[in-house]
Amino acid sequence: MSHVQYADDTLCIGEPTIENLWLLKAVLRGFEMTSGLKVNFHKSSLIGVNVQRDFMDAACKFLHCREGVVPFKYLGLSVGANSRKMSTWGNKYVSLGGRIVLLNSVLMLFLFSTYHS
Repeated sequence: MSHVQYADDTLCIGEPTIENLWLLKAVLRGFEMTSGLKVNFHKSSLIGVNVQRDFMDAACKFLHCREGVVPFKYLGLSVGANSRKMSTWGNKYVSLGGRIVLLNSVLMLFLFSTYHS
């Protein structure tokens, strides 16, 4: 499992396995116990790409979160959206820090998908 994090936004990426669900839940609960903060699972979403329906239903129930859809927003940017429509939007709305995080996210997703292919 890999992750990308900026401020209070976290994107976790991994294979759809029961072990990863347990790992994710344990890490998030450990964060809560260590920091004293609470993860709002009801505001969180789980997005599956080519994942079986029964696994997604069980995973969302297990994590107490909703199922998300592609495209989704991360740091105010659409992930999985049609890049041709995004090109007219340009970079004028993204700060330098946002561009660095976006670049890091894309590289991490590319490396993750290349490594697991």
